[in-house]
Amino acid sequence: MNTSILTSAWDAVILNFYPVFIQPTAAVFINLIDAVVPKKRVLLPNTSLEIMVPSRTSVVGFLIGWGCVAAIIYAVYLLACA
Repeated sequence: MNTSILTSAWDAVILNFYPVFIQPTAAVFINLIDAVVPKKRVLLPNTSLEIMVPSRTSVVGFLIGWGCVAAIIYAVYLLACA
């Protein structure tokens, strides 16, 4: 039985219930065999570095975040000079 110092002992019903969800079935493996894996979009394809090309959403979010940082720095500068 699994025991822990920080948690109480588990009920036997719970321990017997969860393995039903954990055990893989044959259908799972058949679906994995038929899966189509898209080609990775690597930033530097001729190197061994696996840095993925960021999505447009990631780039826009990054730029908006740094725009907010610049606005905060400028606001603090204006408060300090006043």
